[in-house]
Amino acid sequence: MNKLLIVSADNHCGGRCEDYQPYLEPEYHAALERQMAEEREFLAVERGFGAASDNALSAVEIIDQRNAIRDGGALGVWDIERRLRALDDEGVAAEIVNVGHHLSLTPFFTMLSRPHPSELRSAGARAHHRWFADKMAPGKGRIFGVADPGGCEDMDAAVREVHWCADHGFVAMGCPHATEDKNLPPRQAFWQLIQGGVFDRYPQMKVVFSEVRSDWLPDTLAYLDERFEKESSLTKLKPREYFERHCYVAPSSPRPSEMQQRREIGIDRMLLGIDYPHVEGTWPNTWDWLRSIFTDFSEEEARKFAGLNAIGLFKLDEAYLTGIAERIGPEIGDIVGSNKRLDPKLLDHFHFRSGYKSPAEVVDRHLLAETVEADFAGLRRLTT
Repeated sequence: MNKLLIVSADNHCGGRCEDYQPYLEPEYHAALERQMAEEREFLAVERGFGAASDNALSAVEIIDQRNAIRDGGALGVWDIERRLRALDDEGVAAEIVNVGHHLSLTPFFTMLSRPHPSELRSAGARAHHRWFADKMAPGKGRIFGVADPGGCEDMDAAVREVHWCADHGFVAMGCPHATEDKNLPPRQAFWQLIQGGVFDRYPQMKVVFSEVRSDWLPDTLAYLDERFEKESSLTKLKPREYFERHCYVAPSSPRPSEMQQRREIGIDRMLLGIDYPHVEGTWPNTWDWLRSIFTDFSEEEARKFAGLNAIGLFKLDEAYLTGIAERIGPEIGDIVGSNKRLDPKLLDHFHFRSGYKSPAEVVDRHLLAETVEADFAGLRRLTT
């Protein structure tokens, strides 16, 4: 195939609070009214900060040559027709969709909302799942959801909901209690899963570090391999081996510095995140963004990162998506090793949006060691 098959492992959707009323049990409608008031407050704050910090108007001729932003393309978060047009225009054959964005509040359970009781979080998650299955149905075969586990106050009900989601277009599950513990870094969750023996008990389990950077991995894995060697009786594999067996990373709005680490991280474990429609994402400049980071990629590396890794992980229909890519995707030679000269002002805006030009993180080994040791101490307290 001469086209590049693109799959975004990190996009976003969600309705306005009022859109969820038909999907929410009646006993929660009063709480939804209060959430709608909170949404109005949130949007007022969002507009205020946006007006003060966003330079999109001054850069609009550079970043929005197709009028994708000015024509309301971001409203594809709840408008499926707009969404499919945005995917086609970006050459994106399929997407993995997280809940939550800056244009509304999803009731009760996203990190943008104020904390809510466990029962309400579960009710909001159920409502969103049914809204997604209904409203995103025209994108079947291209649009796949990430479900939310809710409050998990009733594990039998939570498991039933997981099965419902698996039958209705969802391919992954988010982290429980993310709205309660916003201070748990994804990297810490990685070694806690190892310490707790989770990967050994569930050898088929896959974990995606989505909408995070990937530059922390080389130094962190090297340190963890050294540290866990002292605890050889605790684990069956080295941390790097667990990462290679279980984990993927989706550095949304990928940076050149991260792409230079692709062999240290493992190109087979890396996924593309476009982050539509977040302002820090690659939309509506995905092709130029890929051109800028694929300068020294082989065609095989580019195809894996842009889409094939995600297809394998989420068990998507490659033949069907290849047909979509043939219709909407860019020519591989126009992206990989492209001679197109990119406007320096566009690259400057990439940096404004997401720190595009930032160097790779230098991991603070002292802080890393302190955190890992604290977790080992907590594990010893639980097991003695």
